[in-house]
Amino acid sequence: MVCNHDLEKICEIDLKTVITDPIQPIDPRVRSITVNTKDSRFVVGTYGSELWEFFYSDDEISKETGYEVKCRMRGHYFLINIGQMKYGEFVL
Repeated sequence: MVCNHDLEKICEIDLKTVITDPIQPIDPRVRSITVNTKDSRFVVGTYGSELWEFFYSDDEISKETGYEVKCRMRGHYFLINIGQMKYGEFVL
């Protein structure tokens, strides 16, 4: 849920529908969020130990706001789901 400075609800963002990455979040529940209004972006940390960065072009977030979403970090649960890996291998 996105609120304004008076804690009034503006809209809700469902991470499962907004994130179009081929590899969906392991656990998309929001654990933390930080907002940078100067650069029109915010970063969401999930319970799946992932960081998703959202960019928006509107001056303010509304129900109609579109987002460009990038995964900045995959959590340790991600490695469990991609199968067997050799020692020292990693995924970018």
